[in-house]
Formats: sequence, structure tokens, C-alpha cells
Amino acid sequence: NALSKWVDTMLQPMMQGLQTYFKDSFAFKAKLDTFVVPPRGRLFTCDAEGMYPNIETDIAMASIATSLKDKATQEQYPHYNANTLIAALEIVFRNNIMQFGDTHWDQISGTSMGKPPAPPFASLFEGINEKKYLATYKANLPLYNRFIDDGIGCWVPLDHHNTADDDAQFAKF
Repeated sequence: NALSKWVDTMLQPMMQGLQTYFKDSFAFKAKLDTFVVPPRGRLFTCDAEGMYPNIETDIAMASIATSLKDKATQEQYPHYNANTLIAALEIVFRNNIMQFGDTHWDQISGTSMGKPPAPPFASLFEGINEKKYLATYKANLPLYNRFIDDGIGCWVPLDHHNTADDDAQFAKF
């Protein structure tokens, strides 16, 4: 438990630094207070079903470890030692022991929701994946924010004359 709390403390600044991050509903409401939906803009929401248990541990660990070792990440967040934090992540996320009644269970993939570093772990994993596709659609997205597994955004078509192409681009996004 103490190691989980330490990992959570180390990951929190990185989670909060994600371009799509918002702290809570109050912070998001403040953002929405100044946002004007552009003409032909489409508001949308998204939700990852069962995000925590469905994150494949091996893939997430590799992705997050690569990000933690990245020179730009280390320069932006100098508060951690990459190898130490990666070793701690390995211990915490490969030993998902939980108690249910009088039984004990070992969750072999994903993470349990009650674990302190689960929110930043899931958020960072998704944030790393978002970097891959959000840049492609930046011009279409005057608004896109996410709180762990719940997202909200606004899609604006670039070609106002071809709705079929826009529908296809939105579906691809």
C-alpha cells in the first residue's frame, strides 16, 4: 500500500500535465463557460467500458516505461528516477492481490479500481495513446478533454460541402 501511494504521488504530475486532463467537473464547467460551439460543430462524449480491468498490463507497462525514460518527459518532470519508478510500477501492477469477503484474488491483467495509482496509470496509458491520434485531428477538435475513461469533445468538419467525407473522418477518429 505504501509503495502504491508513492507511485501515485510520482504519476500525478504527469497525469495532470496531459493535454486532455481536467481536474474535476468544476474545472471542466469553467472551461465550458467560455467555449462556443462553432457552426456545424458536433458535441460528443465517449466512455471506455471497463477501462481498468481491460488495460493489458504488458502493453501498458511497456508504453508507460518508454514514456518515463523519454528525455523530454524527464526534463519536464524531474521529480522521479525513471528506473526506480518503473521498478515500483512493476511491483504494484503485477501484484494485484485483492480481498473479496474471505477470499483473496490475484488479478493477472488490468488493475483494480481501488488501488491509489490506478487513475494516473490508466490516464497516462490513454494519454500516451491519444498523442498518436489527436495531432492528426487537431484542426477538427476545438475541444477535447478526458477524465480517466470519460471524454467530451467538439468535432468541426473541415470540408463544409462534403458531409459524407466528414462523417467518414469522424467515424475514423
